[in-house]
Amino acid sequence: MEMEQIQAYWTVLTDIYHYQIFPGGRDLGYDGWPMSDNRFALGDIDGDGSEELIVLYCTTSTSGHAEIIYDYYASAGGVREQFIEYPGVVHFDNGILKVDASHNHTLSAKIWPYTLYQYNAESDSYDVIAQVEAWDKEIRDTDYEGNAFPDDVDADKDQTVYYIMEADSSAQGVAVDGEAYDQWYETYRNGAGTISIPYLALTEENIAMLK
Repeated sequence: MEMEQIQAYWTVLTDIYHYQIFPGGRDLGYDGWPMSDNRFALGDIDGDGSEELIVLYCTTSTSGHAEIIYDYYASAGGVREQFIEYPGVVHFDNGILKVDASHNHTLSAKIWPYTLYQYNAESDSYDVIAQVEAWDKEIRDTDYEGNAFPDDVDADKDQTVYYIMEADSSAQGVAVDGEAYDQWYETYRNGAGTISIPYLALTEENIAMLK
């Protein structure tokens, strides 16, 4: 990395560590717990050839917990927030991110509801592909509106159907069987592996190692 990029990331981490100040004025709150409970890492997460700064922030209320990805822009001499979501992000090496929801209010215990994102090289950010949830008949045979479980959709008879709410589709809330769900999911994962991120505790010593 160039010295200017290192300096920019060092400044971001120093401001978070000492003042809980985030780029762009974002306020995630602070609950007083040690800042070393938070984590950070550097890595080329999006595959654009340049290292991003990833911050896991948890020293706040649950609603403020976040994973944030920052990218450096030489033309601006600083960083831009590329992505922010609730922690629990699975990074795939083809630019796909799978983010579990903070809570599960669905009728399924088999899968946790999640959102799928895809890296957009043109905008250098992440676009929402879809939100996914499921319904297990063994939990309830009617939904919250009193609609019966769609047995006709459940072709494999495993008593689970899936709902894929794609961002660019008007066909929302349509149940599909497990085979259709698996085929849809694999069109995006496409055999990609997961990225292991070498996080460090957010301490003054680890921040200083950047320089």
